[in-house]
Order: sequence, then structure tokens, then C-alpha cells
Amino acid sequence: MCVVRSDHPRRVEPNTETMPDDNTYGLSRRKALLGLGTIGVAGIGAGLGTSALFSDTESFTNNQIQAGTTNLIAELALVNINSSAPGELEINLDQDATVTADGDVEMGLTVGDMKPGDCITLRATANVEDNPMYVALTGQNVSESGGANPEPEPGPDTGELSENLEITLGYDSNRSSLHDNMIEGSITADPGFNNVPGDQFLGDVAGGLLYRGRNGADPDSGEPGGHAGSAGAPTRIGGDVNDSNVDREKVTHFIEICLPESVGNVVQGDSLSFDLVWSAEQVRNNAEPGNSAAVDGSPN
Repeated sequence: MCVVRSDHPRRVEPNTETMPDDNTYGLSRRKALLGLGTIGVAGIGAGLGTSALFSDTESFTNNQIQAGTTNLIAELALVNINSSAPGELEINLDQDATVTADGDVEMGLTVGDMKPGDCITLRATANVEDNPMYVALTGQNVSESGGANPEPEPGPDTGELSENLEITLGYDSNRSSLHDNMIEGSITADPGFNNVPGDQFLGDVAGGLLYRGRNGADPDSGEPGGHAGSAGAPTRIGGDVNDSNVDREKVTHFIEICLPESVGNVVQGDSLSFDLVWSAEQVRNNAEPGNSAAVDGSPN
């Protein structure tokens, strides 16, 4: 507030009769206005101080990322023995027991003292957990030898067991129990695998058999996703069959191996061994394989 003074003040006698009411409070109109302004500023300052008492915090904690998984499991079981003397067969598997290969190599089937007229039936299941995969079956390390005591056989004995075996690969004609150990119907052979010579079967398996067919899980839909002789695109195995990229939760086939009665002495003492290997690669981010060799586990 400014105060203006004069160098020569003039004396003025007070007039008590005409003194204005403003002088009663000693406050001019300008002072009053300035004072009100000061009060307003003080009010604003108080408001700023109060707003600083509020606070707020939001956060997203424990964020995690986990990679997906997929897992191929191969199962092999002895489901049937057809022999006039089943007790004489030396088989390492108990009937209806299942051998599971899940990471480690497992011993499959060994049979000793198989005689003409004997048949055994195996159940082979490719089971995929979590994300769906394309699956292929390959035969490896085929080895055959002649008997140690081959006198009844004509000529040199290099082993004739594989060519005299009869093998059928197929599925249960009763589709209501596709993955059970027992066969409720009969074996419906995959095309090209009906009672074929053992050496032909092993040759085809050595070349690799890609699981094919997309008939879904409906028991009335036809074959359950077969091998090389089947038509259709590769079977997408594993997961929920209601998903658009899944055809079957798993696929079960039966392998019947018979030594016919007509074979005679030619196979006496002969032996045959081979490996069955299942391989798979995930469906997502891989092109559909055209054959079993394309199922190598590497992205295309």
C-alpha cells in the first residue's frame, strides 16, 4: 500500500458534525479491498495443502510366462494268444499288461519257442499329451539269423522266419472301445497290411508309416487315423478333440503275428528281432508332413 505525503501539510480543523462513517473504522475502501484479496490468497494456500494428503497406487505383480508342452507316449500290450499249447510259448509280457515308453527306451516283446499254428496279437497306441502332434512309426535294426541246429532244413540256413510270418496291422472293428486292451470285434486291416509276409511288413515299416486320416473321435466315423495305406491328411493327435486342430486324443492299432501251420521245418530255430520307433512333431508352426521322414521334430 502506498502513502502519499505533502511537504507542506495544511491544517484542517475537524468538523465533528460532517465526519464520514468510514473514519470510524480507520479503514479506507482501498484497504478493505486489499484485505479481502489477502484473505482469498490465504484460502488458496490452504486448499493446496489439503490436496497433498491424498495418494493412490496400482500395480500388476507376479507376472509369469510359461512355455507350452507336448509329450508322445507309446504303449504296447499283449492282448491275445492263439495257440494249441499257449503255456509253452516263452513270452516276456503278461497278457493285458501294458509296457509304456515315455522318454526312456523300453523292452517290447520277446517270444521264444513259437511253433507253426501260433498267433499273438499286440495293441500299439500312440498317445499325445497337451498340444497335438503329427506321428510316424518306423521299424529299425531288423536282424535275422538261422537256427543253431538246422539239419531238418534244406540248404544253407540264413534265416527264413520273417518271410514266413503273416502279419496284419489294423484296428478293432468295434469302434466303441478303440483303446481298450481287448478286441471286442475283429481286426480291420489298414490298406496294404492284411496278412502280409513278415519281411514285407518290416520293409514297409522300415520306410516309415505316417499316421493319416481325420475322421475324428466319433465311433461311427470309420478308420481311426491309419498308416501309410490310409487316405487323407496326416492325423493330428493329442488334446481335446473339440479343438479345430485336433483329430484324435490318441490312436490305437492292433498287430497280429502268426506262424502258419503250413510252414513246416524251414524256420526251425530261426530268430528275428526289430525295433519299433514312434516319432512326432507339433502341429502348430509346422507344415503338414508328406511322409514319415518329414516328422523329424524340426520346424519347417
